[in-house]
Amino acid sequence: MTQLHAKKMVNVVANAALEARLAEIAKKNGATGYTVVDARGWGHAGVQSGALGADSNILFMALLADEQPLIEALAALNEAGHQLVVWVSEVGVMRKDRF
Repeated sequence: MTQLHAKKMVNVVANAALEARLAEIAKKNGATGYTVVDARGWGHAGVQSGALGADSNILFMALLADEQPLIEALAALNEAGHQLVVWVSEVGVMRKDRF
């Protein structure tokens, strides 16, 4: 049976304009890579359709061994007034040496 190695996946939904800043924060706080996909949906802020730049969101995902430094940096960004939805999941990865 293939062994999985424990990591934390940090997921962030944010305005697409924050992508470069999120990437910089993730790199500075232990991420060895990240994935970004366009995100659309509905919630307390209304419909985020992606039709206009002002309502385009992304889902930013990064795997880390220790998520806490990244979470602290994201909390500071949120406290500065940026709207973020952040959640952390425990995941297992097959290639420990890559993450």
